[in-house]
Amino acid sequence: MLFENKKAIYAKSLLFISFLLTALWSSLITAEETNSKNEIYNDQIEAISQEISELSQSLNRIEGEQRDVIQFSIFNKNKELRVVLARLMKKRSLFEKELVSLVRQQQLYTLDAEEYLIERLSDLNKGFEAAAEESKLLVLKDYKEVQDHLGWVYEARLTNFKWLEQLGVKDEVGELRLQDNVEKQLKLASAAIDYYSNQISSSSFQLLNENDSEQTRHQLHDIILDKRLSIELEGLRYLVTIADNLDIETAIYKKQLFEVSGNITHEIFEGQVLLELLAHWSEQAIQWLVEQAPTSCLSLAYFSSLY
Repeated sequence: MLFENKKAIYAKSLLFISFLLTALWSSLITAEETNSKNEIYNDQIEAISQEISELSQSLNRIEGEQRDVIQFSIFNKNKELRVVLARLMKKRSLFEKELVSLVRQQQLYTLDAEEYLIERLSDLNKGFEAAAEESKLLVLKDYKEVQDHLGWVYEARLTNFKWLEQLGVKDEVGELRLQDNVEKQLKLASAAIDYYSNQISSSSFQLLNENDSEQTRHQLHDIILDKRLSIELEGLRYLVTIADNLDIETAIYKKQLFEVSGNITHEIFEGQVLLELLAHWSEQAIQWLVEQAPTSCLSLAYFSSLY
């Protein structure tokens, strides 16, 4: 009986030791796999960073359009790097100090990229105004590409702040600077939309009074205006999305998007946007009454006198 009890205790001990060894081996395997993945991610970041560094150095030796090609290659490479960084953030595979350092590097890069793209948009806008009608569509193609990159940069900058916050770091100065920059771009995009929508309205009126040859030329002009307006609308729509994440008031811009594009989106049902729309419609109704009421009253009085 005593022997059987010892045998049972021994079996339980073996089972417990076996369980501990299995758990220890599993943790070692997991740690080894994690380290292996970390090495892969580190190698990827190092390789992409090296490519970006080489491309950046080549910018000093290149001018003209080729320089822009290299710059956009750098943008695309940095997008690849951010994909790897996003995986690291999700898994928290590195020490927080290392992750913070990587995100800080992204902050510097996206800030420089924003400045370059804004300057590039300004140059392209000047080129658009100076170009012949036949060349303007090609300029707009480059303009849209740069604007798309700028939208991506704003989204990346916003993500940088979210990553830092996840790592316990707050960059209030950087967030305020981004808010200021986005507000400026919102105003510029809004002004551009007002300008080109007015240009389209006046152009349609002029078309009625032109001969066939002038109408053909004017139709190309209208196509260019429509394209430019659609690009500006898309840019404003993207900026509004970024601005909403930065707690910037966007009701007036959402109202403008609805009025110009006519597209009904869920944003127009937001309280402040509805108030802006109702106020605008009320103002238009009052203006119509002020302008038309005297004429309508005279007409009514005239027809009343006939009967």
